[in-house]
Amino acid sequence: MSLIKCPECGAQISDKALSCPQCGHQNLLEKCTTQLRKIQVRTAWPAVLTHAKCMHVIWIYIAICFVTTLFCLGNRNMINILAVGGSQFELARLHTLVTYSLAHGSIVHWFFNMLILIPAGIILEPKVGHLKTMTIILAGILATGVSYSLFGSDVSMIGSTGSIYATLGGVIGIWVFKLSSLNLFEKSVTVILCLLMLWDFLLAGPASTRITVTGFLAALLASFIFRRTGKNRDMLTSGSIETA
Repeated sequence: MSLIKCPECGAQISDKALSCPQCGHQNLLEKCTTQLRKIQVRTAWPAVLTHAKCMHVIWIYIAICFVTTLFCLGNRNMINILAVGGSQFELARLHTLVTYSLAHGSIVHWFFNMLILIPAGIILEPKVGHLKTMTIILAGILATGVSYSLFGSDVSMIGSTGSIYATLGGVIGIWVFKLSSLNLFEKSVTVILCLLMLWDFLLAGPASTRITVTGFLAALLASFIFRRTGKNRDMLTSGSIETA
């Protein structure tokens, strides 16, 4: 702590004092420093926990996947019921276009998928809200399920790949279409997740990449639609468009 001269009355005051005890003049240096410290605290790790508490759709989806995976481990026939078949499109198994994303081959499979889904969800859901998050995830799941059903292999598919790429696609949509602002930390996490996605593409091969990327593109399309509808709603509110 050091002493500084009050610019109002000339008294010697502490540089930590918010105001001069003689004349009441505010110490602008300490005031600005205090505000900066508050901003740094808000944007640090507690902000991540706050965003995680705002996730409802993602946490519910994760819990459903976990319970479904446990059922599949206890009864392997459940996998045949929930998995989406490749190179075929059966009307009697339309439910598999969604249910495949709930089942996983093991807890390890579920765990590593969630390691990507959770950070992407922490960025996405607090930014766009619960309903839009649900729409983005469903769009990615359906797009990936339909793509695999029509152009996949003969091996059935399970796992939350469609929802993972959809969530990441939603985050990219926020960034590209400016649905909301991303801070430097969120942008850094997004870049890391994109690099992991590219690495997964290299491991999966071109055939699987063409299928799973549809979930990513579907999320981008949904984000673009949200952006356009948001603009139209703003124009209506401001009176730029006349309605009959």
